[in-house]
Amino acid sequence: MDPHSRAMTTPLPSHSPLRSLILLAFLGLAGGWTAGCAGGDEGAVAPILPGGRASDGAEPGDGFGLALFPEVLSVRHGDTDTVQIRIRRFGTFSGTVYLRAEDLPRDVTVLLEPVVILGDSAAVIVSVGDKTPLGDARLVVAGEGDGVPDGRAELVLTTFGAGPGSGGP
Repeated sequence: MDPHSRAMTTPLPSHSPLRSLILLAFLGLAGGWTAGCAGGDEGAVAPILPGGRASDGAEPGDGFGLALFPEVLSVRHGDTDTVQIRIRRFGTFSGTVYLRAEDLPRDVTVLLEPVVILGDSAAVIVSVGDKTPLGDARLVVAGEGDGVPDGRAELVLTTFGAGPGSGGP
């Protein structure tokens, strides 16, 4: 029998430094997998930046996600309501996120409080004017961070009450 093949089949003693190293390496890999999947992200795919590392040192897979709570908002003409936007940073990204509102329906105003996010949440204050069409419309709250892909969250806005096409004043 070849002495090298015998060494490969001989079990490592429980006190072996090599066995400890192998166990630590396995636990490190397993710990990274479970940490990456925490919070219900088992199916999530992190964005990869073209060309690898960004100019500010961000690694592929760094970034943030945006989520609105609730995702659907019903507002009467002339009224204002608020939803919360949450920012979840991932990878090594820990930077500031700058928010903006896009694709606003006619006569809808959005105030983002604050616009510059250092933490993990902000208020999205939606005001609906009298000229906003009745029914459902979509608007977007977008975020931008240095060296990472932009994030987007969509809000479905349902407008009701007196207004164009309603027969009201």
